[in-house]
Amino acid sequence: MKFNWLDIDFDSLFEDFPYGVSVMDNQGRIVYYNRQQEIIDGLSKSEVLGKHFRDIYGPDSGPSPTLTCLARRTPVIDFVGVYRTKKGRLINSSHNVFPLKKKDGTPRGCICFIRTFDELIDATPYVSIDDNLESNFSSITFKDIVATSQAMRDVIGSAKAASHSPSPIMLCGETGTGKDIIARCIHAHSPRRSHPYVAMNCSAIPAGLLEGILFGTSRGSYTGAKESPGLFEQAAGGTIFLDELNSMSLDTQPKLLRVLQDKKIRRLGSTAEIALDLKVISAVSNDPYQSLQNGSLRPDLFYRLGVVVISLPPLRERLSELHDLVSYFLLKHNQILGKSVRRVSDEVMDLFCRYPWPGNIRELEHIIEGAMNMVTNKQELEFNDIPGYVREVFHAGTMTSGNEISGLRKDHPSHLHPAPFSRQGFGNSTSPSPALPREILDYERDRIYDQLIEHRGNVTHAARALGISRHVLTYKMKKYQFNRHDFLQSGK
Repeated sequence: MKFNWLDIDFDSLFEDFPYGVSVMDNQGRIVYYNRQQEIIDGLSKSEVLGKHFRDIYGPDSGPSPTLTCLARRTPVIDFVGVYRTKKGRLINSSHNVFPLKKKDGTPRGCICFIRTFDELIDATPYVSIDDNLESNFSSITFKDIVATSQAMRDVIGSAKAASHSPSPIMLCGETGTGKDIIARCIHAHSPRRSHPYVAMNCSAIPAGLLEGILFGTSRGSYTGAKESPGLFEQAAGGTIFLDELNSMSLDTQPKLLRVLQDKKIRRLGSTAEIALDLKVISAVSNDPYQSLQNGSLRPDLFYRLGVVVISLPPLRERLSELHDLVSYFLLKHNQILGKSVRRVSDEVMDLFCRYPWPGNIRELEHIIEGAMNMVTNKQELEFNDIPGYVREVFHAGTMTSGNEISGLRKDHPSHLHPAPFSRQGFGNSTSPSPALPREILDYERDRIYDQLIEHRGNVTHAARALGISRHVLTYKMKKYQFNRHDFLQSGK
């Protein structure tokens, strides 16, 4: 007989639902129980319907998201835990519980959706495994990274040196600075390159599942559990990359520390220990010392994983490489999208030089990719091809500080700051944009002029003296209508 409650036919909705579904009334009595929940708990409808929740699952099942939802009348989302049925079956699962109420707001109970550990593992989108990067067409190496600034050359040098050591490496940098790319490059440059590379985002995994995902499970550790290697086993001989390490729960961090110290793992439910041989690279998206101070990262885990600490600069500190990065992404997405875009306009480069880049390198690539998707039969990206939110920021006057606009940091007057941008006069590619104060434009022009005089038109040497890339200087010479041949006979 179909069950109708609140005029809802739960059987037709949830009987063949892939999740376990149960409904409780205000007193905690079970009034609906679907087929999948029968399978998960090993109980039949006749054994549970009409019974109180605690009569079925017992007082030793730990915190109950269901009773929490009934008491607070608010949803309980992604609650991960272990509970035991009255027959002794142990269930490792994730719960989402929602309150039920009448149209007039009167509370009537709650509905609970359950997924077991194995179902969640099968649906995990936050783990990537490359068995052999040498044979992987998507592999990337250090030679593929744009690194013309001294800051990035230092990063590459440190990463190369550390790649040959078994010691752990911690990468620090804002979101979008390329920590995952550097981690892949370290693996590809190391003696472990022919072994697996495994990457995992710690922030995307519910805390209660992380231990099983990392260390594996053994048959019988919970209902339906099977022999399954964890990520550490799958990375054997190679490299494991733990991204967003400071998002890992404080309950799991000491277990990870113990594994790193002992160099052995034990699957959930097993007494056998498995020796580890792998390189551990971790990443945090802020200053690790800040994570230590706010308590999101245990000091002992930091000291273990931060043997080598490499900090990646944000894009706003790499503006001297901007032209090279733009060229790189144009080439990359020409190949992917089948386009033939060769350059960006002077207006677009002006915009890029002043935009604050909160999303760093990743944002730059996404902006270029998005613009290229919108153009047809064009060889140049123009201002109006750039996504609207970037152009609006430009017109609103949000920008980097004045001494970062062109990468010209030496002797830049600290009292000069860019004025708000305006639409007036924008779009003339043959003259400098009037959006910047005249004194800054004059200062930049004079600095470039002096260095071209000093180095007799040698663009490479002048760019090095200015602290910018050759490509950026070439672009700015065009903007100010300088011809290198006019400086050939100058200088000392």
